[in-house]
Amino acid sequence: MRLRGSPGTRTCGWPGAGALFLVLVTLLTLSAFARAQSNANPGAAPAAAPTATPPPEDPLGRDTPRGAVVRFVNAARHNEYELARQYLDTRLPPAAAETLARQLFHVVDARLPARLAEISDRPEGSRSNPLTPDQEQIGEVEYRGGTLPVILDRVTRPGGARIWLFSTGTLASVPNLYAEVTTSQRLHGFPRILTERRVGGVSSRFTPTMAR
Repeated sequence: MRLRGSPGTRTCGWPGAGALFLVLVTLLTLSAFARAQSNANPGAAPAAAPTATPPPEDPLGRDTPRGAVVRFVNAARHNEYELARQYLDTRLPPAAAETLARQLFHVVDARLPARLAEISDRPEGSRSNPLTPDQEQIGEVEYRGGTLPVILDRVTRPGGARIWLFSTGTLASVPNLYAEVTTSQRLHGFPRILTERRVGGVSSRFTPTMAR
């Protein structure tokens, strides 16, 4: 047996003590660093999620059903059919769309028994029919075959803007209705545009009435 301190003997002690010490120092250092980072901003709240930017207002006033109807009537009354066609949901070429806008105006002016105050002025519309929340009926036009609902559709344009336009279903019936209206006017008298009192350039049928 070799005695402690004898030549060629290994000194007894904790095996690997130096390596364990280094590991312990490293762990303590990392822990202290983590605490320092945590205490750097003790009251910092998590970053808020970015909010969605609302789409800009429509420069032609088509954000609401009422705005679309009033702006259309004003444009057509001044024979600005290049502007008036911007209120129609149609893919017709510009010239044909302008003709359709002129016909629609004459039909609306002659046959639509609606008042401005009865048309929704909210961006989402009145939503009177939950099955068609993106449609707004602004009145009905009488013709020989019955009645035609005049409807605006809320459509989404590139960029996310949502606007109200006269629906394709309503526009499909306009040429026939226009022919009936003009025939009736030739036989029975002048159109309303020439005989009806106007307020601020808009037919009195589109003038706000006092709420009851």
